This record gives sequence, C-alpha cells and structure tokens, in this order.
Amino acid sequence: STGIAIDGFTIRDGFNNDFASGLYAYNSQATFSNLILLNNTGNQGGAINFTNGAPKLVKVTITDNHATWGGGVYAMNSNLTMTDVKIDLNSSSLTGGGMFSSRGSIKLNRVIFSENETANSGGGYYALDSNVELTDVSFFNNTTSVYATTLFDGGGGMYHYNSGSEMTDRNIAIFNNVLFSGNNTVDDGGGLYSLRKIDNEMTNVTFTGNSARRGGAFSNSLVSSTILNNVTFADNSDTTLVAGAIFNYESTIL
Repeated sequence: STGIAIDGFTIRDGFNNDFASGLYAYNSQATFSNLILLNNTGNQGGAINFTNGAPKLVKVTITDNHATWGGGVYAMNSNLTMTDVKIDLNSSSLTGGGMFSSRGSIKLNRVIFSENETANSGGGYYALDSNVELTDVSFFNNTTSVYATTLFDGGGGMYHYNSGSEMTDRNIAIFNNVLFSGNNTVDDGGGLYSLRKIDNEMTNVTFTGNSARRGGAFSNSLVSSTILNNVTFADNSDTTLVAGAIFNYESTIL
C-alpha cells in the first residue's frame, strides 16, 4: 500500500497464532491515525505487525495487548515513524513488552511507553539491529520479570542490541528530551541497556527512580559508546550495589 491514509477506528479482542491480531501491513507506506488497539493477542506483535515498508502511526493508543515478541507493536525491516502514540499495559512472553523492532530505522516522536512488561528484555521497547531516533519520548514503570542466566538481558525501559559480527556493523541511537522513570529489571539496565556496538548520543535525558541488578539507570556494554549532553541521573538503584546509576562494561562514555 502506498500513500494510503487509514483513520479513526478501534480494533479489539483479536487473536492470531502467527502475526498480529489487530493490524498486519506488509511493505506498507500507509499512514494509520486516530486508532485504538485494545486487548489483542498475537505472536509477532499483539496489536500491530509491520513487515518491510515505511509506515506511519499518528495519534494511536495501543493498550493491553499481548504477544511472544512485541506485546503492542512488532516491526521487521521497517522504517517506521510514530508520532503522538501511547503504548501502555502491554505484555510479551519473551522480549519487547510494549514494542519490538528488528533491522530497520525507527523514529519515535512524542511517544509514551507506560507499564509494559516482558519476561526477558525490553520492558517498554526492544530494538534489535535497529537505528533509532527518539524525541520527546517517555518510559514510565516498564519492567522485565525473569532473571536471566547470562549477563546480557535486562533493559526495564528499553533494550538495544546489535548482533552484527563485524566492527562496522554498528547501530545508532539518538535521544532528545527523553525520560526514563520508575522502570525496573531483575537484570541489568533499569532504564536503558545498550549492548554491543551501539553508538548513543543523549541530549536532555533524565533517568530517575529506575532499578536493576547492575546499572540502575543505564547499562553500556561491549564496545558501545555514549555521548552525554545535559543528562540527569537521580534516585536510581541497583540490588548488587555495583552501579546505582551507570554500569559501563568494555565501552566508552564521554
């Protein structure tokens, strides 16, 4: 679909064993606006699955949906833009309680992730091999609930992971006016976990009241780099008393 605008309806109580039960769009360029997606259950995305394409979500509410990956939204190979979107009270049994993306470029503008939950990583948002740009985005009270046997799970608010084998296979994450508040994981990175060749640039970002095993606010690991511009850390905590604010492992922070 190219140049299509879909506006103003509610999708609720759907079920699908394979993809999303609310909205599935393949290779779409459409704009979806003024939607409510409520109490849908799927496998790859409870409410929404975008595969390929460059879709847009505008003024959309995604609430109480459930999936294996991406309780609310699942985006694969998709250059997705989301503006004025609320993603709350969603859950996933593996990763990405609110949202999961893989191998795409994601732009989030005025998006709220609130009270989403997953078992392993990315209570609010799990980004895999994705470049992301977040502007005026908030993560409130998102959680991961299952303690992992490895060092590489967590991210109560957001988890960003690069699986590329070459040093040139790096991902970029830009954060402008972003809030991580009250997020929790039993693993690492209460607010944000950046793992393996992630280049972060943070401007006007606040981490407050987040908690984790290590890195109550932020975990920066495995050849990742982070530039901090006017970043605030307040009242974050860790259960191991190793790093209440930042856990930095084989990475750089400027």
